[in-house]
Order: sequence, then structure tokens, then C-alpha cells
Amino acid sequence: MNLKFRGILFGLICISSMTAQTQFFTIATTQVGPGVVRKKVIETNIPWTINVLEIDLKNPEISIESVKARDLLSGTEQISSMVVRKNRTGHSIVGSVNGDYFSGAGVPINAQVVNGEILKPENINPASPSYWSTIGFDPNNRPAISTNIFRCFIEKRSDSLQCEIVDINSTRGTDQTILYNSYFGSTTGTNSHGFEMQIHPLNRWLVNDTLLCVIESLERGTGAMAIPAGKAVISGNGSDSTFLSESFNVGDTLKLFVGILPAISPLNQLIGGFPRIVQDRQNVALAAYKAEGGSSTFATDRHPRTGVGFSADSLKLYLITVDGRQTTSLGMSLIELADFMISIGVAHGMNLDGGGSTEMYVRGKVQNSPSDGQERYVGNCLMVVSSAAVTNLAHIQIEPDNYRLFDGNSIRFSASGWDTNFNPEALVSGTITYSISPEIGTIDQSGNFLAEGIGKSGMVWIHDAFGLSDSATIHLKGIQKIGIKPSTSMIDTTHSITLRVEVVDEDEINQNVSADRLHWQSLDTAICEVDSLGKVTGKKEGKGRIVVTFYTYSDTANVTVKICEGEVSVESMDSPDHWTISGEYYDAMHTYMVSTDSPKTEGTHSLKLGYSFIRLSNNRSWVNLNSDIFINGIPSEITLDFKSNGAKHKLYLTVADIDGELFQTTIIGYAQDSTKFSTLHFSCASFIPLTTGATLNYPITLKSIRIMLGNTAPVDSVNSGVVYLDNLRVIYPGSEIQPAGSGKPVSDGFHLFQNYPNPYNASTQIRYRIPESGAVSLRIYDMAGYEVAELVDEQQAAGEYSILFQMEELPSGLYFYQLKSCGNMQIRKMVLIK
Repeated sequence: MNLKFRGILFGLICISSMTAQTQFFTIATTQVGPGVVRKKVIETNIPWTINVLEIDLKNPEISIESVKARDLLSGTEQISSMVVRKNRTGHSIVGSVNGDYFSGAGVPINAQVVNGEILKPENINPASPSYWSTIGFDPNNRPAISTNIFRCFIEKRSDSLQCEIVDINSTRGTDQTILYNSYFGSTTGTNSHGFEMQIHPLNRWLVNDTLLCVIESLERGTGAMAIPAGKAVISGNGSDSTFLSESFNVGDTLKLFVGILPAISPLNQLIGGFPRIVQDRQNVALAAYKAEGGSSTFATDRHPRTGVGFSADSLKLYLITVDGRQTTSLGMSLIELADFMISIGVAHGMNLDGGGSTEMYVRGKVQNSPSDGQERYVGNCLMVVSSAAVTNLAHIQIEPDNYRLFDGNSIRFSASGWDTNFNPEALVSGTITYSISPEIGTIDQSGNFLAEGIGKSGMVWIHDAFGLSDSATIHLKGIQKIGIKPSTSMIDTTHSITLRVEVVDEDEINQNVSADRLHWQSLDTAICEVDSLGKVTGKKEGKGRIVVTFYTYSDTANVTVKICEGEVSVESMDSPDHWTISGEYYDAMHTYMVSTDSPKTEGTHSLKLGYSFIRLSNNRSWVNLNSDIFINGIPSEITLDFKSNGAKHKLYLTVADIDGELFQTTIIGYAQDSTKFSTLHFSCASFIPLTTGATLNYPITLKSIRIMLGNTAPVDSVNSGVVYLDNLRVIYPGSEIQPAGSGKPVSDGFHLFQNYPNPYNASTQIRYRIPESGAVSLRIYDMAGYEVAELVDEQQAAGEYSILFQMEELPSGLYFYQLKSCGNMQIRKMVLIK
């Protein structure tokens, strides 16, 4: 039997008060009981995952019950455990959601009524009373949402003399009368200073109705009277005790009124929450939240949520859970939950306890994804109960039954069996077969479906050996746009770039497309070539175009092959006009930048930076020199002449690539030489992304020179000084590096050879040559610029030397080795692979 009749499908729901991009898709519709349908709804843009249990309240085999954890006022329990306790023949638990907020001991904050017995009224602060919403049901499942005031009293059947009952299942005070039932425990726990009488109703327990109750037994001066299940004890102290003992005898019939008003009358089940969010199909979340005493951002923040509501005719009940605090579902605000509830037909609705307690349990399985990854212990729950008899297998159902997939994605379908009354029925292993419409993909006999195609729809069918069947609708989503990232880039003949493709489907979701499904082509093969993975290599200088094609969709990227050589000055730093100052934890009033004609290295002037800051114990002070300097080609290094004031300054460069993503690199060690200008080297191989996952694509633009200022004074004291910057330039691969102010290449005899082997594993040889005797320094640095080893620091005679370097504790990665001697310096890279 095909079950598409059950599909009171949401289909595509657009909610106007949310963003225009909000789209809800119902991916599963499964009948799980007489008149009970579970639906799974997703929204992929935000995203949200929502489960809805839709209940036909007029179905005579369905009832709604409020259940207390452990059947005790004080106690917590997992919903699955409560279901096991309550499940029995003729009383089958179809589904359940978590209920009210509760204390650490599991006592509900609001009132609760279970099968006509009241467990407690709402906890109210008399100094600032505010009442939270409840949902109640009469014996015919008719629902109502209200905020309530407790009132309870007894009177003799023969006259109107009354005794007020001040509370339910609480500690008895002086001159008070308390009503106890078995949810409190096995006895009242009272002392001997009182009068107690055990009663039972002539018919059944109900709230908001006057009940006739028979007195079964009396005790005076004893205390801790037993409370049998289904019965109650009225316990009085002081003046109330006297009234009770003088007014009642064993066998008398009394009138008992337990009121939670204005809840529905008579009241059979009731559970609390907070707050009401839908009233007369209007979103009242913010107004009701304020009226019920909300004072934080709980209403507007996104959290996992549990909600309950019913239709305008009170004939349909909706139990709703929204997953949250997960990448697949962010959770909803109360406003968003109210909008969703209205969209599916809720006229009156409220929020139940959510967060990590959010749970929907249907037919022996947790249907949602709790944010804790497992069931929490809760204080109570709301259950849907079926009294329908168990029969034989009559239906099979497929899930999901309405799904949207993109080309290359997969999903697994599952089948379930149900009897004539939609009680679960086990399927015989191996009896289910799957088939699909042609040209939408492939499916195996375990239900694994692989989508193939775009912009078309088809069906998936299941069949069993007894002639039962069901079907699901599959839509293969179309493409909204395809784009190459980056759309413009620069390479040279030694550096390549791997282009990536962004495919956006018709639901505006980015899709990952496997490389074997993309076709790449270079339109200018003399300038650049592209392989099957989108890797572009340059052949000669010029402008090239790369095309990617996916089905009938394509895009083109522009790739410039630029070959730069030598050392190029990109900023003379003769004037501060192209620079601005910012920073962190520095004195902006006493930090300045001016042009000066001495000292300098190249040109007519250099930049003089004066700074001031108060040294902090837990934060470093920074000054940023900001600009926008375009750097052509693919440099190997950026260099800067810098003269310190003796303090240990650390310098960084921040650049933006062609995509606008920011990257940072730093010098090796510190800049602290105050005797002369030093050339600082910033390796372009060491750029670190400032945004997780960013990829550096040339050309770049220098955005700032960041200086972490050195400390020269104690903590909480003023540090100040002056430094000089000059001659910002770039070095392209194969170029010799000139020292600051030399105006000529380094000495012919000074040379640092490439280490061998490189890459290396355990050890490597480093050779160097110095043309004259003097102090020699050979140090190893990591990519962050921190020194990891000092190989040489001594006076050496002119000649050629070889050093064996081995440090087994170093991790794999890129390292730099730096040679200094007689005013010359050279840096090379080496790679450690373990």
C-alpha cells in the first residue's frame, strides 16, 4: 500500500518574517500511530533541523499524558526510561518530548497534573509574582494554554464550612493544611503534631472540578501517614488540625476542590513551560516573554528548543523540537520558533524547556540530535499514547520520502513496517527491494543512493515480498552559478596556482564537486597550462585564460604570468605622506612619524618613528604603519632597512592577496642594532593566513608594517624611543641580496651554500665561505622567526667551513639558516622531513 495519502507535506515553506532566503523542506513524513505523523524538516541556509509530531486529537485511540520522572515529585529520568515504564498492552507510547523546567532535584518549576492528580502548583515569588504558561488537557484531549493561580479547599458535604489547603506535596507548617498524594512519597513525612485523614475520590481524580471523596482512615498525633497509590492524605496542623478533627469522621464524604485557574475545566493533564509564544496565530514571543518575567537574552538567542501548540479548532496538537548548538542546526530564537509554528498551523503555542534537554522520542528512538550527544535526565515529559490493538503487518514506509540532492551526493534510504493501527512491525530480513527512476542515479539493495544529474526529479520505490510498497520523491538540484576562485591571479614560471571551483546550487548552497567531474582548459597554452586538478603553471610572460566546465555550466579565470628579476624598490620611505599610524596599547598622543635626512640608507630621507607607551604586565604594545603598496610578481623576500634604539623590536608585515585575505610574515629574531641600519628580511615563503583556511594568491598588497615594541623600562612605567625605517624593497628569486646602505652586492668571497641533503631527515651539512677573519654567527630559525639552534658564534679565520646539523627533537617543517660575518649576511631555506 502506497502511503502518499499520509503526506500532509509541508513541502516548501517560506516565512515572511524571517529572511527571504529561509526555506523549509520536509524530507520525511512517517505515520507512527493512529492519527499521528512524524515529520522531519530542514532549512539548509541557516541551517536548522526540526522534528514535528502532528497528532489528531479527535482520534478516539489517542490520548495525551503528562508524566513525572520516577513518578515522584523529586526525581529525574531519561525519556526513554519513562517510555519503558509506561509502555504496556493497550497503552503504547507513540512519542514524547521533554517538558517543564526543573530544579536540580527534578522538581518542576511550574504546576503539573498527571491523570487528574496534581503534583504541585507553580513556584511563585510573593514579593514579585509572575506566572509562567502551562498547557493542559481535559479528559477528551481538549487543550488550553494559560497562566494559572492555585486555589484548593475542602468542606463538609452537609454544610459550607471550608478549610483552605495552602499547598500540595510540600512541608506542612504551623496552622496549615496540606494535600499529599503518592507523588510525594510513601508517607507524608509529617511530625506527630497534627491530624491526618486518608481519602479517595468516588469517581476519578480531576483538577478544576469539585470532587466527592470518602474518608478511609484518621490519625491524630501520629504523623507520617501512609499514602497508597491513587489515594491522598489531608494533613492539618494547629487550628486547622482542630477544625479537621472536629468536622470529619471515618466514612464521611467531603467535597474537595483543587483549582489551577483559569486552566481548562475539568483538567486531566497539565505541564508547564515558559513562555507562551503564539496566541491567535500571532507571534507574541517577545511580549509574553516580558510579561512572564523574562529578563535576559534567552528569547532572542538561538538555542535548541522544544515547543508545543495546537490548531485554531483545537483538534490538532503539534510537538516540535529544534536541534541547536551544532554545525548542522544552529537553534532558534523564540521569535523564530513562533514563526515556524504559525507556518505549520499552530494557533496557540508555547516553549517548553529546551537547550541540552531538547528531545523527541518516537517509537523507541530519539529522533532529534541532542546538543550533548546523548539523552539528558529531565524532570517530566509530555507523551502521546495509543490504545489501538496490535495487529499484523499492513504497511511499509520509506524514509526519507522527499529529498533534494546535488550531483555526486548520496543518501541511505530505510524501510519500516507497520500494522493496521500503525504500531511498529518488524520486517523480515531480506524481503525489501529498492528500485529507482532511470537517469537519476544508482541504488543498491541496502538503500544506498548516489545522485547523478542536475535539475531533474525521479522516484525511489521499496517493495516487500508480500506486495506492500511505498515511494519517495528525489529532486536533483540544479545549478545557480559556477565560479573559479580566484578569478584573477598571478604566477611566474616557477610558481604554480591551483584554482578552486565554487558551485552554488538552486538552494544557494555551496557544493563540493569532485575533481574528476570538472573539465579544465587553457585558452592560451603558450602562456600557461592547466592540469585535470586545476593546477596552472606558467610558460612565458603574458595574460592567459583558464576555463572550467561542469555539465553545461562554465566560468573563466584570468591568470597573469609575470617574470620579475632582481631587487626592486617599492617604497623609498622618504615621506610619511603615504603612511598612517595605528596600534594597540600605545600612547597615540606621543607617537609620531616624520621625515628625516639623517640617518638614511638610500634616497634623500628616511622615516623617523617616535613612540611612547606604558609597559603592561600581560599585553605587548604595538605600532602599525599602514599603507597600500602594490607588489608585482612573485617575490621571494621583502626587505626593509631598520635602525633600532637598542630595544628588542619584533617586526611583521601584513599583506592582502588578490582575494582580499590577510597574511602575515615576520623577521627572524629581533631588530635591536642601534649602531647602524640593518636589512630586515621577510620571507614570502613564511606567510601565515590570518583567516583560517585562507590560501595566498598573488599579487599581494602590503597593508602594514607591524612593530611589537621592545621594553626598556619596568612594568607600569613609560617606555619611549625613536627608530628609523628606509628603503622598502622586494627580492625576486635568483637575486643577490644587498646589505643596508651598501649600494653594491655582498663581497664576492662571502657565500652560504645550500645545505645537503635538502630535504633532510636525521642530519644535513651546511657549508659557508668567509673572505676575511672576523666574528661569525650561524643560527637556525623556524618559520615563526624563533631561534632553534646556534651552530657558530665565534671568531674565525678566512676560509671555507662545514657544519653538521642534527636536532632530532625538531618537528618536520621549513627552517631558515642565517650566516653573518663582517657586515655580510645571507639566509637560505631547508626542509626537515621525518
